[in-house]
Amino acid sequence: DTLIDIHCIVTVEGSASTGKGLDNLIGLLESVHIENIPVYRGFRSPHLRPPPWRETANSMGGAQFPPPREIDPLAGTPTALNKALGESEGELHYLALGPLGNLARLENEHPGGLREIHTIWIPARIDNGEIEGWNLIYDGSSAEKVFAEAGRIVIIDLSPAREIDAFEILAAVEGQAEAARWIDKLLSNRHTVKAHLALHDELAAAALIDHDLLELDEAPYTIRKNSSGSYRIEPDSEGKIRLASLKHPRAAAELLKKLWQRPARRGHEHGNDHKTTLPAKTLLKAFHGHLGPYVVLGYRMGRLALESCGSEGHFGISAEVYSTLKIPKSCLIDGIQLGSGCTLGKGNIEVHRFDGPAYAIFRTEYGAETTIRLRPGIPALISRLIEEKGVEAAGEDLMDREPGRLFDLETAKRRHDN
Repeated sequence: DTLIDIHCIVTVEGSASTGKGLDNLIGLLESVHIENIPVYRGFRSPHLRPPPWRETANSMGGAQFPPPREIDPLAGTPTALNKALGESEGELHYLALGPLGNLARLENEHPGGLREIHTIWIPARIDNGEIEGWNLIYDGSSAEKVFAEAGRIVIIDLSPAREIDAFEILAAVEGQAEAARWIDKLLSNRHTVKAHLALHDELAAAALIDHDLLELDEAPYTIRKNSSGSYRIEPDSEGKIRLASLKHPRAAAELLKKLWQRPARRGHEHGNDHKTTLPAKTLLKAFHGHLGPYVVLGYRMGRLALESCGSEGHFGISAEVYSTLKIPKSCLIDGIQLGSGCTLGKGNIEVHRFDGPAYAIFRTEYGAETTIRLRPGIPALISRLIEEKGVEAAGEDLMDREPGRLFDLETAKRRHDN
């Protein structure tokens, strides 16, 4: 279900670098099967000072998403925002979860554009009037431009959320939903990421999803820059800044937990050919050279493993293959690589010499495990099909047979060690 209408997502260099931030965003969207929201490559302000936690942000604390596979980011940030303004009929809201370089550039290239945005929401902490917001300080030039030219700005004061222990909230997330599994992976690197764990952006997003979590102060304020480079908010009868306090931080955290535990709605089923328009037979011929019976069996083993393990393939899954290394039976190894995306180059497949009926063990980083074995009579079946039809037709035959006639499958659930 769509809780808020997201018109587009525009990245900006902030905690993460421009390229890595974009890759991380697309990896996230594809992991939760959201591929219909336009993504725009953001702007790096020449005034931005990279934060000291850049490396941790770039690597997502060691719990990285797979690299982009399907979503192609669009260029032209100011154009994107200008287009969104034209389509929103004056109702466009902008949640700024990073430095304000995109907004400043919009104003530079489309003067007056900032005033057309209904509200710019900026999360921060306020302590006795002092604004604690690294994204404002690390790109002060862009922040000043936005404060001077924007129409309506609401500072979301997250200081009531100081009581929230991010690690505690994340550790309480349960289940096998996509977000829950990623959180489990993140917390397995707790010694690396705990010092950087915070839920500022997430709590701000929760507050916009459910406005009852916010207490809006309609009194006008203005923002002034201190000599230190930080900012201070002060009452001003002609000010255009408003404050909104996160009055129910625990309720906001519970909303996040509920959302993270809910499985994403899939736009496609596991077992498709990675959304390619090329038939599997064409892929196998291009990769292996011909449609041999054993490469077909390997391919189908890989696809069956993805379906059984609930995996998209390529990343977050590994394979151990036990097979003879003699042609043509060893061709099964090529098929497994293409079918599962576990490849020698990525190092997530191991091949062990084995002279009995071939089998493979597939494991995901979230604890799912599937063992797939060729049924004992398969070599004799292949010999008969080749004698009757020829090698290519034998491969065609095996591509269409029910998997239960070809493989024995065992599944298990391993405990994921944190």
